[in-house]
Amino acid sequence: MEALERVLQQCRDQCVDAQFLSAWTTLQTFHDELEAKAHSLSEEDKPCREKLVCSPEYIELKKKYEKISRVRSMFADKSAWTVVTSPQREGDLEVLFKTEPTESSHTFLLTSVLEVPLFNIAAVIYETDLYSTWMPRVKKSTPLGTLGVFEKAVKIEFQVIWPLATRDMVVLGYGVDLIEENAILCTMHSVSRHDSIDIPETRDGEVRLFMNIGGFRCEFLEDDKTKMQLVMNIDPKVPAAPEMLLNFAIRQVICWIFHNLERAAKFDGSSVYAERIKCNSGFYEKVGRIIENGKKRKLDSKLSPKI
Repeated sequence: MEALERVLQQCRDQCVDAQFLSAWTTLQTFHDELEAKAHSLSEEDKPCREKLVCSPEYIELKKKYEKISRVRSMFADKSAWTVVTSPQREGDLEVLFKTEPTESSHTFLLTSVLEVPLFNIAAVIYETDLYSTWMPRVKKSTPLGTLGVFEKAVKIEFQVIWPLATRDMVVLGYGVDLIEENAILCTMHSVSRHDSIDIPETRDGEVRLFMNIGGFRCEFLEDDKTKMQLVMNIDPKVPAAPEMLLNFAIRQVICWIFHNLERAAKFDGSSVYAERIKCNSGFYEKVGRIIENGKKRKLDSKLSPKI
């Protein structure tokens, strides 16, 4: 049992540093070790496997791992995309789109290189109550709670075109250190209920969008250059969404996300973001360490001799 507690504590420590994939590997490795020596365990250690898979850490991490894996597979998916915007040169915006055949949802995949530091981008994404200052068609964003060091929930309200009813969305997001890729992933998905969050009801006349899954992937390239990707699968809650609505979403929202994000991330020392960084120095120091560790790994990989 002492071994189980040591593994669970190691897992908690890794989660505090947004190393959810490493934490899941830690739990799975211990699980496999218990399985391999199941017949030789002492009477005291036999309940370990059941306690492990029933532990809050295992249950929560399994859910996160499944979400993270799905988002990463969506970034890697090369099939059946419709090209909306093609890059004219390396780093220009690329927008891909497809309608899911078995769902009433649509998937968008954006890729671009932004001329801003990764740290600044992380700050703009983390400060959820400021989304209305840069995110296209967002009129209000209301934080609903912070569930972990890198985990937040937020309600986002959108301005839409007539005759559609006002849309909102409640999203849970968490940051992930993609250690092997020298990148940060922010995974997002809608939530309709949660044990630790009071999910507000929709107001009369409003319709709640549903993001099945989505995420930002931010990869350090240079000090002032970041490769950005965004993927999201959204149900707009419009039966047989007309082409007019999809064109509006692409023109007025999708194609402007990275442009607005880049502009917001070019903040200076007098900005509201700089003030938030100062007031939440412990968190942002942790973000800075994660990014610096990624930079060092990238530099080390370049310096390592190729065999």
